[in-house]
Amino acid sequence: MKIRYMIITALAVSLIAVPLLFSAEEEIEITTIADAKELPDDTEVTLKGYVVEKLRDEYYLFRDDTDQIELEIKKHHWKDREMDPGQLVHIHGEVDRDDDDDDDDDGSFEIEVKELEFPE
Repeated sequence: MKIRYMIITALAVSLIAVPLLFSAEEEIEITTIADAKELPDDTEVTLKGYVVEKLRDEYYLFRDDTDQIELEIKKHHWKDREMDPGQLVHIHGEVDRDDDDDDDDDGSFEIEVKELEFPE
């Protein structure tokens, strides 16, 4: 009888504790566009903001509180959702620089989009 009580108690505790462990949202470090512009090539970033306008085909204007940037967001990133300028999104991606020594500028700056997330 004691064993049965111990098993039921352990099961009840696990049913409560396990969902709590997995429901804790992972802390995501957000990078602003302004800060991302200063980061080296291949740095992984997460941007938080709004896709505010479709520019052409798979290119969109993304804006956060610090700046705006043109991003290539491929069809599969949308996960069958429509663009909504009021929808907050997280862009997981990587800084992509094309430093060309022949140019007078500092090279191009882009964010290569890896994933588009729609936080609730």
